[in-house]
Amino acid sequence: MTVETFFANFGHLADAPNGVQKLRELILQLAVQGKLVQQDPKDKPASLLLERIDTERKRLIREGKVRKQKQYESVEREEQFCLLPDSWCRARMGELILDITGGGTPSKNNPSYWGGDIPWASVKDVGKSKYLDSTIDFITPTGLQGSSSNLIPKGRVIVCTRM
Repeated sequence: MTVETFFANFGHLADAPNGVQKLRELILQLAVQGKLVQQDPKDKPASLLLERIDTERKRLIREGKVRKQKQYESVEREEQFCLLPDSWCRARMGELILDITGGGTPSKNNPSYWGGDIPWASVKDVGKSKYLDSTIDFITPTGLQGSSSNLIPKGRVIVCTRM
């Protein structure tokens, strides 16, 4: 499909059932494949960045500032699903971040754990805005101490999951 054909039929695509959702999926797929914008051949390979991240992680582990994380199997087996530009490489999330902090929800059966002034981020708070400025729920210091919860510093990336 040419650019001209695409734009000539854009209205039909957008009005089709699930059309906007399909367009979003297409744009995301093109972005992930590096096809959304022109690739600069002068860009350094992403593998160099991954090496720098790994070197920094090892230094922080030696200094006791972060814990050693579980090793995951290689992502090479996934290469058949998506071709990437030459300067890109595959990596798992755990290879890109320095510290993973898990935790647990304070018991909802203990009212002294809830209604305090410590924001409690959960899946209920995700997707309402680009940045999480406030939360629906709050816990007390007793709730923080009486559970496997962790206080996450402001400015950190939080991935909320429900197990």
